[in-house]
Amino acid sequence: MKRNLMKGVGKDRLTAPMDDIVSPVRATINAVRRLQTDLRPSLLDDLGIMVTLEWLCRQVRETYKEITVERQINLEEGEIPESLKTVIFLICQEAVYNAA
Repeated sequence: MKRNLMKGVGKDRLTAPMDDIVSPVRATINAVRRLQTDLRPSLLDDLGIMVTLEWLCRQVRETYKEITVERQINLEEGEIPESLKTVIFLICQEAVYNAA
């Protein structure tokens, strides 16, 4: 015969410990998403390196309002091999943030 171990225990008492961890878990998920975007934004696949570099420049302008960022690239999207696009983005990202 099973006994009802939950009898007399309020729902709030059972869910309260979960309430304490929901916020940190959500914050962690958001932080991981930001890291993923920083490492390889989906724009790179969706719209290409040129649009992604413009996005990077906007991000830097918004974060560091005292810094002027100007993008000057004399290449077309088709001139850049797919295998180099992530590498180029990461190098540009690191250079811009190091300068900032």
